[in-house]
Amino acid sequence: MTYRDSPFGGGAMPPNPFAAAPPAPGQQTAPPGELPPRQTKFADVTPGDIVVEAIAAVLLVLSLLVPWNREYLAFRFDLPLVSLAIIGAIGVSLLSLLVSYLGRLGSSVNYASIRTIRALLNIPLLIVAAGFVGYDIVRKFVHLSAPTGLGDYPGVGAGVWCAVAAAVLAAQPRSAERAALRIDWSTFGRGFVRVALVLSAFALVATLLGAADSTNGAASTSRLGYIALVGAAAIVAVVFATTATLGLSNDFAGWRVAVCVFGATALIVGLCLSFAGHLGSGDGNTRAGQSPPRSVFGTAIPPQPEHNVPVMVVLDTSGSMNEIVGTGKTRITAARGAVNALIDNLDVGRQFGMIVYPDIKDQQSECATGRVAIEFGNLDAKAAHAAVDTVVADGDTPTGSALKKAAQTLRDKGKEGVIVLVSDGESTCANEPPCDVARELTADKTGIQVNTVGFEISPTGAGELSCIANATGGQFIPASDPDQLSKAMAELSLLSAPTVSASWLELFHGDGGYYALSLWIAAGAALAFTRRQNTGSTRHSGFEWLDGCRHALTLVAVWNYGYAVIGVLTVVLGFNARSVGECVAVSFMLVTCGLAASFGASALRIDSGFAEEGPGSEALPSRELAVSACIGLGFLSIGRLVVEARPENNPPPSVLDCVMVALPIVVAVLLLAAKPINDLYNLPRDKERHKQADQEQFGPFTSPSLASTAAASATNPLGDVSSFGSHGRSERRNEPSRNDADASAVANPRTSPGDLYRIAQARTDLRSRIAAHPNAYDGLRDWIRQQQ
Repeated sequence: MTYRDSPFGGGAMPPNPFAAAPPAPGQQTAPPGELPPRQTKFADVTPGDIVVEAIAAVLLVLSLLVPWNREYLAFRFDLPLVSLAIIGAIGVSLLSLLVSYLGRLGSSVNYASIRTIRALLNIPLLIVAAGFVGYDIVRKFVHLSAPTGLGDYPGVGAGVWCAVAAAVLAAQPRSAERAALRIDWSTFGRGFVRVALVLSAFALVATLLGAADSTNGAASTSRLGYIALVGAAAIVAVVFATTATLGLSNDFAGWRVAVCVFGATALIVGLCLSFAGHLGSGDGNTRAGQSPPRSVFGTAIPPQPEHNVPVMVVLDTSGSMNEIVGTGKTRITAARGAVNALIDNLDVGRQFGMIVYPDIKDQQSECATGRVAIEFGNLDAKAAHAAVDTVVADGDTPTGSALKKAAQTLRDKGKEGVIVLVSDGESTCANEPPCDVARELTADKTGIQVNTVGFEISPTGAGELSCIANATGGQFIPASDPDQLSKAMAELSLLSAPTVSASWLELFHGDGGYYALSLWIAAGAALAFTRRQNTGSTRHSGFEWLDGCRHALTLVAVWNYGYAVIGVLTVVLGFNARSVGECVAVSFMLVTCGLAASFGASALRIDSGFAEEGPGSEALPSRELAVSACIGLGFLSIGRLVVEARPENNPPPSVLDCVMVALPIVVAVLLLAAKPINDLYNLPRDKERHKQADQEQFGPFTSPSLASTAAASATNPLGDVSSFGSHGRSERRNEPSRNDADASAVANPRTSPGDLYRIAQARTDLRSRIAAHPNAYDGLRDWIRQQQ
């Protein structure tokens, strides 16, 4: 641009033709007096490429050390073919990390071939990981119509999560290979999140079908309540994935960061839980009588069959058992038939006993202890049948007292075993609430598991029996006719204590909703190293990171609000596994956590006009408020886990529980330490430094514009530009007008390196500001220092 062509009269002079031009963006330079660096075969391997390969290698090694599901660890070789498939796929993926270097050893480099070979080498590992996920899903539908509790569900562990993250990272094109790439790698990230949404919706359908099947024939109110409760938990997962899917469509740049942060947090938490809960405890199993892991308000993980476990039947023989069932029989008659059928199916020599309650000889108190109808010991089928046939119904329902007596009988015999409790109503003994008795059994580590059957039971009674079962790691099954009662008793007599701690697993059949964490982690890996040019955003990267942190807090808020609603439903429908006070306290803390997350997200909201005004507008969101909200949210979430994991109940938190505790802490760390965010918040301070430099150059004026105007007035009060000497023209040249497009571009953090390169050549007055611009590259800064 010439002086005459300048739009502001006099304008910018062309650069000195004898001075070297600044290096273009991406051009390598050598320090003055040194030869340019020698190009090597690996010169185009960037530090970012090395970081990706290092992370992938570490994850591949970790996938060999942690469980892939409940049943399988790669090096155990329980199934040799599966072990060989895992180890072989991991070895091939490790080999793919060397492809970039091996492909550069030849006389010419074919980036397309390198990219294709690397992708193909990582497909086997993705297929193996997908097989484990699919296996868990298929097992759910195999057991969908089976009796509740007989499903041997494998789940998905940290080994799968490490494998998918490593394979996606290893398969990604490296920096030098992206020039001719026709497929935007971010498309895979979007696709993984969409598939996660589909699987969450699929799990919702499966959960509803399973709940309907397991409560088939139960009272309509109890059945609908149970279906609504487990369906609500599954819906939270669907809403969670839907929020991210829509976010990636509307604000990809910000949600890209949010998905990466969530995926990385889930992977790290899963690894920590896996090492602590599985390897750290030897086999990762839950001892008999201890509560198995469950979701925030959910029921226990189904225990596994055990045919030789001692069994004690506790049968409700209260007056309500004389009522007629649909078949024309009384409830007590149906119960006697179910117990006799159970006795016929037990193995010879099985440890067996039965207590009926209340004791009809002791009707002085509503808390009368039950009586022993069949002495506990080796089963004598003939004597047991005779004892069962003499049982009659009368009196109240002191469930807590009878349960305590049954447990004491087992302990007196030095036995750990299963109690099968059958009742048609809630307890009438206020002094010994049965759920508190069950919690005492767990706290005392008796090794006793209580499985319960509700026979034509009310929602309140169902909630009580469910609480008893959950507190001891057992199973609750409702029954509405004699056949269902017999089937439930036969099933529950085969159950022993749970054989797996699922705090480090994600289960498709779980009642806390299915989030498909494998796909979230894969999406985070696919999006983590996506080029900013592919995000469709030209803003300063710090804005994208702020948006990402805000969206991550939005996910935390969605999850907390969803489970707060589930907590309220649990109490209203009478299926609470804890006391009403505990459920209310947990729900209140969840709502508070949701509000804290919402406040933090709101504090990070960026004014719509700020991107146009630039950082000098002082409109940056307050990250101090957001960090405070994140810290408070972290403490609240930890407090919630403490309330849920009381010593006498002690349910280990699930993976998602721990992720929602860790995520706000990770967001706080990013807000304080992430370089893009710090660069963005440091821009206003850079502006003050430029102002001070201008004052030193031009005197006590606040800008070069005012200094130039004052100098011109002193030389010629009439302001005749034509009378200026060369010095006057130089000062006039350095004056940015109010409509100076170059000055506005330099003040805008979105300005590209190419535009800064152009402006630096033409505008000497803006070079100091260009050097401090976040998008200025090292070669340009070095050139500016040389010109000064």
